[in-house]
Amino acid sequence: MRNYILVAVLACSPVAGGADEPVPPKEAEVSASAIKDISAVEANDYLSSDARARDKAVVLDIRTGKEFADGHIKGAMNLNFLGDDFKANLEKLDRDKVYVMHCQSGGRSGKAKALFKELGFKNVLHIQDGYRAWASAGFPVEKGASKE
Repeated sequence: MRNYILVAVLACSPVAGGADEPVPPKEAEVSASAIKDISAVEANDYLSSDARARDKAVVLDIRTGKEFADGHIKGAMNLNFLGDDFKANLEKLDRDKVYVMHCQSGGRSGKAKALFKELGFKNVLHIQDGYRAWASAGFPVEKGASKE
């Protein structure tokens, strides 16, 4: 009779200052997987932690033009997920850039993740609870029409 030993290895990532302060994703972590779900706090930390991160990242708001005009993350680009041309517009984007992607509350952007993956995007940070979580946290927003 053979005896088998099962060894389980658990890993956890460090958190700055405790469980309430998430560490923003490092560029290497972003590159490690095509799509990473993050909170609004982690998105803000990532975008404000380093000027180089902000310069490399594109905040991609996939809500309607009206939702975008009512308020959006400063500097965001708007592509309407519900528009007939969403996939065609997405195909025009540089797949090597880092995209911080969101909708209003996570539903549409959750569905869009499959399309980003299908199109070969390498670095997508998905804000799970969307613009609603961003605005509720008091992070910077601006109002006005989409430039797209």
